[in-house]
Amino acid sequence: METAYTQDYLRIVGIEHYRLAYFTPDLAPDDLPAALERYLEVLLDPLEIKPDHVVLDVGCGIGATTAWMVRRYGCRVYAIDIVADFVDAAARRFAGDGMAERATAQKMDALDLAFPAATFDFIVGLEVIYHFPDKQRFFTEAARVLKPGGTLVLSEYLTVPGAPRLGTQFVQMILESDKLETEATYRSYLAAANLSAPRLTDVFEQTVVGTNRAFRSSRYRSRVKAYSAVYFGLLFAAAMPAVYWLWEQLFKRGHARHVFMYSQKAATPAPPPGLSSGAAG
Repeated sequence: METAYTQDYLRIVGIEHYRLAYFTPDLAPDDLPAALERYLEVLLDPLEIKPDHVVLDVGCGIGATTAWMVRRYGCRVYAIDIVADFVDAAARRFAGDGMAERATAQKMDALDLAFPAATFDFIVGLEVIYHFPDKQRFFTEAARVLKPGGTLVLSEYLTVPGAPRLGTQFVQMILESDKLETEATYRSYLAAANLSAPRLTDVFEQTVVGTNRAFRSSRYRSRVKAYSAVYFGLLFAAAMPAVYWLWEQLFKRGHARHVFMYSQKAATPAPPPGLSSGAAG
C-alpha cells in the first residue's frame, strides 16, 4: 500500500522525488522538478562525494535519491528501507537504470544495521529519522558504521521548546511522526554516539514555503487536489488549502523547523610524537 501511495503521488503530480523541494531565487516558483534537484545539490554537493566513496541511503523509498547520487557522483550506494515493497521497487529501478553494480537495495532496520564497523564515508537520511522510535539507537549505529572522519547528513524536522502543544501535534500528524525532537535533543543524541556537534541550517523558507507555493500554482494545484481526493477523500481535498496554510504558518511563527544537519565521526587520532608504526618500546 505504501509503495502504491508513493508511486501514485509521483505519477499524478508528475515528479520523481517524494519529499520537499528547495527553491532558490533563480528558479521559477512553479519549477518543482528543478527545485527537487536543487535540494540534493544544496545538501550534498558541498560534501565533494567521489566515485571511490561508499554511501548509505537510509529510508531510501523507491530509490530516487540513490539513483541521483550514483548518476551525479559515480559513488557506491547501499540503499535501505524497512518496507519490502519500497526495496523491491528501488532494486527494479537500479536494474532498469543500468546501475545495479553501483546501487544495492536491501530491506533493513536502520536501528540494527547489518554492516561491519567503519563501512561508509557518508550516511544520508532525507526526512526520515523523525519517524524512528529510538533515535539514539540510530545515531549509535550510524557512528559504528561510519568510517573515521565520515559524515552523517540529515534533512530533519524539529520542534522547538515552548511550541504550542496542538501545533506540535498537527505537525506530527502531517509528518506521521510519533514524536518530534528539539535541536538540543539531537545534540545530546549525537554527543552520546561520539559524533560531532551538528552544523544546522534552517531551510523552511526554501523548502516548506517554496514547495507550498509550487503546490498552489496553476501548474500543480489541480494535480495535488486530485491526488488528495483519491487518497484522503473529497472533504480533505476541499480543506487542503487551509491545511497547507496552517502547516506553513507553524514554521513561519517559529513553532517548527526544517533543517539540513551535518555531523562527523572523529578521524583516527594521530600517534603520539616520536612513535611510529611498528616501533618497539
